Amino acid sequence: MDLAKLDFKKGAPVKKITLVKNYELIGNVSDKFKTTKSFEFLKPDVATGLKADAAR
Repeated sequence: MDLAKLDFKKGAPVKKITLVKNYELIGNVSDKFKTTKSFEFLKPDVATGLKADAAR
């Protein structure tokens, strides 16, 4: 992957690449990244609740 071909500037669109069962990922795959929505992190209170549920 050629990092110089990816846009890391503030405000640039979020992009991702699918790795699972993607057998075409050979060589420079910079152009294979697709625009997607940003990842949403869990709020601290939700994450704490999940840990409490897992301990049961």
